Amino acid sequence: MRQYRQQFCPTHVATTQSPPDWYVVEVSSFQLDDTIAFRPHIAVITNITPDHLDRYNYDFDQYAAAKFKIAQHQNEGDFLIYGADNPTPIFGELLDDVAAMGA
Repeated sequence: MRQYRQQFCPTHVATTQSPPDWYVVEVSSFQLDDTIAFRPHIAVITNITPDHLDRYNYDFDQYAAAKFKIAQHQNEGDFLIYGADNPTPIFGELLDDVAAMGA
């Protein structure tokens, strides 16, 4: 079986004669910063570690909030999968915010 990684391309979606039922896409925190109405049915937050703090003024809370933006437009029919055992204090606060939004 040949495996490969392809960037998500909206042009490909628009020109495909028979589009797939679903897509698996990787969306980074900096891509989420510019989203307006992105609403994944299933979202997974994998790692919140201090790798990319340079984009967030070296503020870990800003970085974590950017990651959680993936759930901003989800509703009660969508799913957010995350590591509940994450010891970072901001993690719990962001989960409370997501719950308050109805996701």
